[in-house]
Amino acid sequence: MTEPRRPIFRADAYKRYLEGKEKGVLPNLVSPPVFAICWVLVGLLVVAAGLAWFARVPTFASGEAVIVHERLELSNRTDDVVAVAFFPPETFPRLRVGARVFLRQEQSAERLERSIVAVPAHLIGPEAAIRELGLSGGAAQRITKPVAVAFIQFRPAPEGLPAEAYVGSVYRAEMQTGSRRIMSLMPTIGRLTQSSE
Repeated sequence: MTEPRRPIFRADAYKRYLEGKEKGVLPNLVSPPVFAICWVLVGLLVVAAGLAWFARVPTFASGEAVIVHERLELSNRTDDVVAVAFFPPETFPRLRVGARVFLRQEQSAERLERSIVAVPAHLIGPEAAIRELGLSGGAAQRITKPVAVAFIQFRPAPEGLPAEAYVGSVYRAEMQTGSRRIMSLMPTIGRLTQSSE
């Protein structure tokens, strides 16, 4: 005699299995902590973009400055020793008395913050700069085209030496000419933001 066939699964286990198949189960693709971290990163990116759009950084015009005994033909100042800064001609409209200028010698890391005390009413050519300012040697050879000139207060002289000891010294001069958005420093986006400023 043969025994009746019994199912290998219990009836209640089989029933639970069928109920589980009927329920929709969503796959767990991203764990909750990773999802939260992604949103935090997106938020930080939006904040950084906003800061880069609205925050501004200063722009500077660079030139050279020579320490000279002041000549009264170009300036009505009475200081005997001044720094004469030579800037590119396009900076002439931005030169104004009282503007800050930073002077730095090439072999020194020290920056001197000084202010403009006089600005001639016109650009100066190479020949006029040599004649009226008494430039000679390397300082005269550096001027090869018309320049915007600014007389800068040199006293107090650095390192406590008398200002006369610095006559003929050449400094790098930087003057703040304005500001621009940080976003404009990025290569592709910079061209778009410059047209909107």
